[in-house]
Amino acid sequence: MHTSFHPAQAETLMEDKNRHADAEISRPVRPDRSGSSGRFKPSSKLRARVRKLAGWRIYPSSLIFLEDVCEFSGAHATVSKARMNRREKDPFRKDVHHDINVAVKKVRVADDTDLERALGLAIRESKFLSELDHPNIVELEGFVEVVSKSIIWLIFPWAQNGNLRDFVASVDWEIPETISLIEDVTQGLAYLHSRKPPICHGDLKALNVLVNSKARAEITDFGSARRLPMRDPKTKVASQAQPAQPLNATFCASTNTITLTGNQYTLRWAAPELLMEDELSLESDIWAWGWIAYEVMTDSLPFQDASTDCAVVERVLGGKLPSLVDNARLSLTDELCSLMNMCWLNNPAERPTASACRESIKQMPMFAPDLEASRVSGESGDKTLAVDKLIALGHLYQSRGENARAFDLFVEALASSRRHREQEELVSSLCNLIQFHRLRNEDTESIALHSEMRGFYLKSRRGESKDMVGALCNLAQIHRLQNQYNKNIDLESEGRKAPEEESIVRALCNVADVHRLENQGGEAILLYSKALQIFTELGNRKDRANALRSLAELHRLRHEYDKAVPLYSELLEIRPNLRSSPGRVDALRGLAEMHRLRNDYEKAIPLYSELLEICTDLGDGQGRVGALKILAEMHLFRKEYNKAVPLYSELLEFLPNLRDSQDRVDALSGLAEMYRLRNEYNKAGPLYSELLEIRPNLRSNQGILLDIRTDLGDRKGEADALWNLAEMHRLQEDYEEAIPLYSELFEIRTDLGDRQGRADALWSFAELHRLRNEYNKAIPLYSELLEIPADLSDREGTADVLWGLAEMHRLRDEYKAIPLYSQLLEIRTDLGDRKGRAEALWGLAEMHRLRNEYNKAIPLYSELLEICTDLGDKKGEADALWSLAEVHRLRDDYEKAIPLYSELLEVCSHLDDRKGRADALWGLAELHRLQNEYEKAIPLYSELLEIRSDLGNRKGRADALWSLAEVHRLRNEYNKAIPLYS
Repeated sequence: MHTSFHPAQAETLMEDKNRHADAEISRPVRPDRSGSSGRFKPSSKLRARVRKLAGWRIYPSSLIFLEDVCEFSGAHATVSKARMNRREKDPFRKDVHHDINVAVKKVRVADDTDLERALGLAIRESKFLSELDHPNIVELEGFVEVVSKSIIWLIFPWAQNGNLRDFVASVDWEIPETISLIEDVTQGLAYLHSRKPPICHGDLKALNVLVNSKARAEITDFGSARRLPMRDPKTKVASQAQPAQPLNATFCASTNTITLTGNQYTLRWAAPELLMEDELSLESDIWAWGWIAYEVMTDSLPFQDASTDCAVVERVLGGKLPSLVDNARLSLTDELCSLMNMCWLNNPAERPTASACRESIKQMPMFAPDLEASRVSGESGDKTLAVDKLIALGHLYQSRGENARAFDLFVEALASSRRHREQEELVSSLCNLIQFHRLRNEDTESIALHSEMRGFYLKSRRGESKDMVGALCNLAQIHRLQNQYNKNIDLESEGRKAPEEESIVRALCNVADVHRLENQGGEAILLYSKALQIFTELGNRKDRANALRSLAELHRLRHEYDKAVPLYSELLEIRPNLRSSPGRVDALRGLAEMHRLRNDYEKAIPLYSELLEICTDLGDGQGRVGALKILAEMHLFRKEYNKAVPLYSELLEFLPNLRDSQDRVDALSGLAEMYRLRNEYNKAGPLYSELLEIRPNLRSNQGILLDIRTDLGDRKGEADALWNLAEMHRLQEDYEEAIPLYSELFEIRTDLGDRQGRADALWSFAELHRLRNEYNKAIPLYSELLEIPADLSDREGTADVLWGLAEMHRLRDEYKAIPLYSQLLEIRTDLGDRKGRAEALWGLAEMHRLRNEYNKAIPLYSELLEICTDLGDKKGEADALWSLAEVHRLRDDYEKAIPLYSELLEVCSHLDDRKGRADALWGLAELHRLQNEYEKAIPLYSELLEIRSDLGNRKGRADALWSLAEVHRLRNEYNKAIPLYS
């Protein structure tokens, strides 16, 4: 199998050259010439450091090195691409396996005397990365260490796009794309510098930044990193005050490095104080960050024209830095140039902090590199950006006075939006080009674009309505200035022509429609009112009626019933003789609805009765159903049961074939309620029975109920319907349908001031995102919830929220989970909820185990085991036994681990859990093997092999085969080992 391999990542991962001494790294051990075996034995201190990272250890069998993939070798390591089988826990604590591409950095070991140093460096870097968690810091997958075979490997995710230097050189990226990459590095550096204590990277450069598959930059190579002591910001280092050390330099042109006073730095990125004194600092990182920005923006190395290291040192110490204003790309980004110059100030105390750089970068134009566009450009030679990015780029050039380039980009954006029918981008592109033509006094072109915009709105009724209003105003101004064909479209002009004016007023109605759809009622009312006035003056009854209806509907939706009633009444008077016209039906329905919502049933009932009669005559089934239902409900509310019953009965007769419709359910409910209230139970009973049969089949029709609830103005009823529908979808794991329902429910509960209902909606919404593994969306919802139940003295609710929030942070391996589990544990204890306490104990113990805090995890697992045993929870008992045994095994406390694994075997047998039994057999066999108790290990590995074969677990079977073969080999039973290895 042939798989592509990116040499840029290999070059980056091999970059660690042990630039700085570290007190924790032992020096090479001299060979023992006393006749010993010469086998390497790590120091006790180093063994302790390795044990602390036991949770990051990866077995070699988890890695599959791909065929036909080159290895890239450096002075201190080789890098290979591999596939790794990763095991994770899903939200239900079940193991999930999936393969990922990884980069394997194999630390080069000269001989046994070099193992202590190499292992120490690898563990040092692993420890650094294991404690970091940021999207712009490279993630450590783990490490492999088999010192008996001189294997010391670090495992990282595979960065498909290589290092930042090569990525920038691969394509002619646009300026906002390169600024996005710089911003990624800034975010990562700010994160490092904000740690307590702060972390100095020590070797920042584009080569030590990887670009992942999403085109996001990640800082890597922490071989030079170190934690710096906290210091008062007022006492920032000022190198000029320090006595300069003699500059004893030894240059190496092949590696671009210079050795100074016993330390080695990457020369071209080194701050002047590093050349004068032996001290890394956060400020020296900032100096190097400025050069990363320079590399990304110019695609050049620092001092690229300097042919010798002496020349580089001379320029750095002499302050002879490259001019930024002479670079065409940098000249378009004044803010970035200014920031870079500040980073290169000779006095470290005057340089900006990483957080200040981050805030400054945020204000600059940027968007992530478009990998798809670059791929297409690589194939066709023509890179085409998305329309929104073309527009953003155009604004960048326009703001810098590059109008010709900006104009070309806006033209390209317009052509693309037309080609792809991207409506919002089309409007924006038209507006940008109109502005250019107006500035150039090119009225003909402006009119053409204005006409296209107007036609777009008349056709689609979508987009930014403010743009449409502006377009109409501009078009009017241009017509006035040119006086073309007397086309003066000023709405207040006495000399206007009716056809042209009617067209413009209809356009204004379209704009009003957009405002209404965007909930901008005030603006819509002004436009509808203006249109109504002009249509009235022109005697245009049809368009006047449409304007009246729109204006009345808008007031109705805004609950301004006093204003809506006269408009609906006026609408009824326009065509009094056309009793069955659709316009009159709408007016009648609107006026009846207004009176009903004002609880003026005396006026509403005759109007609905007339509406029912008209809909029946017209054969309007939907209108007839609506009128029947509302009439029946009003009579029900007025306790006029004798009038309501025939209406419900008529509704049921009209819907005989729509057994599963919501209308039929409502009619059945109403009629059943009528008979119950009239004590006619023999008639009510069958109706309720039919309802019970129909309701499970209504899942797809629930939306009808929501519309009716809204029409009735019953916000609480609407919320109840939304809740039932959303919960139903959630319980059926139909999350896509549930999400918008919960969102709308939350909004209504908030409007109603229903704190408990709002909390219930928030909790369900958070749970839904948790079940979808959308942790970033679930966490803020759980956090907001913590305040609501506490205010309502709802301890149970608080516990549920704490558990959900803690689980989110645990699954993301974040320390924040620990205090949340601790608080949850306290509440569950106070409530006497032992099952809930067990859940909290498990989560808290897991966090301590994953952080290698075994002394804290053990008593928690022990109490968990006791509770699960008392509750008869065999599954929980098995989980607790396995976790407790694992912790003791990781602490090398085999005497305590072995009986736990043995007990786990019994529990798994009771549960008929063959997978769990296999895990227990593996742990128990491994312990016997590590204690050289091979006779006890062999039958355990054999049973394990049998189970994993039955389960079809090929990887687990391979692990068992290898271990069993190893045991036979160690017993010199080669005839038994060979077939197993084979």
